Amino acid sequence: MSIEEILNMLGNETRREILSLLSREPRYVSELSQILNVGQKAVIEHLELMRHAGMVDATYKKMEKGRPRKYYCIRKDMLIEVKIGQHLYDINAFTLGINPEVLEFSPNLEKIVKKFESILRSGGSFTELRGLLDEIENEKTKINEVKRVLEYLSSRIRYLLGKEIVAEEIIEEFYRFI
Repeated sequence: MSIEEILNMLGNETRREILSLLSREPRYVSELSQILNVGQKAVIEHLELMRHAGMVDATYKKMEKGRPRKYYCIRKDMLIEVKIGQHLYDINAFTLGINPEVLEFSPNLEKIVKKFESILRSGGSFTELRGLLDEIENEKTKINEVKRVLEYLSSRIRYLLGKEIVAEEIIEEFYRFI
């Protein structure tokens, strides 16, 4: 998905509201229409745009009475990350999954993945999954702190490079901000 497509999708308030609702649970058109107080035709148009952009999926669920109902949900394998800051503008859309090469860099992450696989094999209890989710959230917090430091450093370097400051001035500038 291109940056233009992502921004186009997120640039519309109704689509953002739809995505917010879909992030909680799959929903069908008339349900979204009623919650948002927007016509069904408009909701369908927004959903189809997002489906064609690769942001949402649609599945049919058989109903007890009547014909199957079409449910929409955010794609399970997609994550969009937007970073905007001084000397920083970056939007990434990527597919979720486990890259074995990444596990080599983080022993904690490797332990978490192995624990997850073990829980899946054993049929895992709610308590085990809840505990693992807490571990994952703690690891994400640590990784986000590392990302903040790296973003700060790259932002400062971009600034300094933009100013074409010589090496001695870069060192002086860097230590002034620590």
